[in-house]
Amino acid sequence: MHFFASKNVSSPFLWTKPYQVQKGPFLGILLPLFKENRDRLTEALHNFSEKYQCTWGGPLPHIGAMSGSFFCTVEAKNIEHEMVFEVCLEWEMGSLWLTDQPTWYRHRKIASRMFSTNLLREGSKVTLKKVKELSALLNVASSTGQEVDFQDFFFRMTLDITCVLSFGLEYGSLQNKTQHPFTLAFNEMQQLLVERITDPLFELKRFFNVTKREKRIGELKVILDEHAKEIIQGRRRTAEDGKLGPDILSRFIDYATKHNEDVKRGNGVCGRIDGDNDGDYSFNTIQKLQYMDAIVMEVLRFHPSVPVTLKYAINDDVLPDGTFIPKGAMMALPPFDVGRSCQVWGSDAGEFKPTRFLNQKNQTASKYSTFHAGKSFCLGKPMALNTMKLTLA
Repeated sequence: MHFFASKNVSSPFLWTKPYQVQKGPFLGILLPLFKENRDRLTEALHNFSEKYQCTWGGPLPHIGAMSGSFFCTVEAKNIEHEMVFEVCLEWEMGSLWLTDQPTWYRHRKIASRMFSTNLLREGSKVTLKKVKELSALLNVASSTGQEVDFQDFFFRMTLDITCVLSFGLEYGSLQNKTQHPFTLAFNEMQQLLVERITDPLFELKRFFNVTKREKRIGELKVILDEHAKEIIQGRRRTAEDGKLGPDILSRFIDYATKHNEDVKRGNGVCGRIDGDNDGDYSFNTIQKLQYMDAIVMEVLRFHPSVPVTLKYAINDDVLPDGTFIPKGAMMALPPFDVGRSCQVWGSDAGEFKPTRFLNQKNQTASKYSTFHAGKSFCLGKPMALNTMKLTLA
């Protein structure tokens, strides 16, 4: 089997009309896609996108997580297209960022009113506190000659900030010798779920709960579910006591309790945030650092937090470029590819050039898809950028 490209008019796989997904025992593009690319799939997708310069894909075996066909696109009009997808969620707590179903619309409507300037100011306060903790740890390591893992430190700091702002909880990951148990379970679960994609028998193994991987996924599912339920129950008890904070979960609960369209903003700190004697790190000051903002945007263009998102089409659809997407097809939306695409960014796409972001007027969400685009655009983008800029400052 061969790849198809939507602009190759001579290709037998010009999928611009409905077709029957083949379910036979053929490998399709599985071998050329995964052979020698299993550990560098994001780079492989990018190379194919640069080669075809359009939507591309081909047939896959119709077994396990592979649904019979695979598509990948970096074109802005396709990324903005409001196609309805579903994803495979293993644990009970659904995700605001991963579902396109009615629950998603309801949750997003509530959450959109909660990412206010007040929350960003509170985020600056929390971030500044954590940055000072990290700085102190690095000073100790420097004076004692201790080796440190910067990625691990930044990961822990991000987790602490996110949990305070999202759940109103202090995990204290920076001060612990190991990562929080929830984080360890979450990371392990992600890795095990990714392994399922290339396992054609995973559904059978999951059903009978055989193999070490499937049993471990079941154990991790319980850990994650119980921890999430414990957090929610704790915030509900806090709500009953009238002590809700400015975190996102508290605001969700406040909304659910009052059934009011006007979400209460909480009693978070909204005032000025100053550093000690080493500079002004207030929220207002950080927002004026335009070139630092451009540097952060350029770094994320090259290295998005989520390099590729895999989803499955719920219904037949046609992309704006004319590519037919059959029901059940696997669709790759890769910010990693989009960020490095010469088709999207021009001939200097491979250059680190922050100045391209000094004029934000020409940077659409679909072109800069690090925070996704269309109706799924990430509501937390301002908070994430604010955290990174404050850390760098």
